[in-house]
Amino acid sequence: MLDDLTTYRLQDFLLFDAATYEGLFAQMNGAFWLLPAATVLAGLATLVAIRMKVWAAMRIAAAVMAAAFALSATLFFLGVYATINWAAVYPAWLFFGQAGLLVLLGTLAGRLEPLVDRNSPRALVATIVTMHTLLVHPLVASATGRAFDGLEWFGLAPDPTAMATLGLLAFTRSRWRFLLALAPVLWLTVSFLTLWTLELDGQAAVLAAGSVLGVVALFLPASAKSGRVSPAAQPGAAQESRPAAAGTRRPARQPKQAAPATLVPSAPVRSDTRRR
Repeated sequence: MLDDLTTYRLQDFLLFDAATYEGLFAQMNGAFWLLPAATVLAGLATLVAIRMKVWAAMRIAAAVMAAAFALSATLFFLGVYATINWAAVYPAWLFFGQAGLLVLLGTLAGRLEPLVDRNSPRALVATIVTMHTLLVHPLVASATGRAFDGLEWFGLAPDPTAMATLGLLAFTRSRWRFLLALAPVLWLTVSFLTLWTLELDGQAAVLAAGSVLGVVALFLPASAKSGRVSPAAQPGAAQESRPAAAGTRRPARQPKQAAPATLVPSAPVRSDTRRR
């Protein structure tokens, strides 16, 4: 029996082919054709709010991410994906659980504050990951041969929803970001294996690159300071940093010593002995 199992390939465990899988997104986009524009605009507005450090920006971001996970679970997993895969209910519950955690920890409890420095390495990479997911990732899939009506958009398709979440979570200093990143990373791993098994190598490579960059962003420095001690802060730097011209100043004028007093002989006083 074990010998028989070794003859199977990963493709044999899938109940669909690449064309059927890609057709699911075209079917979903056609049924909810207004939602992709709304969800992408919501993601961009969230990114701008975080970059500008708007009050309660991460609470808003958590609410937007939670809505995106709930929509993806409902429209994709329990909608079109369930028609070809009976196990679609399991990632659906994973996404519902992620939405609940985002609302509980991010929106209600405010555990995703404070934000990282705007010009820190983490903020810069997080911006790249989020912008790539919202705008570039769908178009790259189109370049690999997928039809435009079947592109994957944030808030509907699970891949860009999970990847954008990694980018947005990287903006917080809170350690809760690692817990909230588990579900996105788990799904992105499953999706990569699915695309690779379906021999969609180009899409799998793009997904892997964006996912790895999103995970790396979570660990980058949150401060814009490089950590090097500036010359002005080093001991003795104040003396060394004085302008060289200071050494060319005229030496302080020494007070002149008073000349030793000389005794001048006075003229002898003659007594007037003459009589008047």
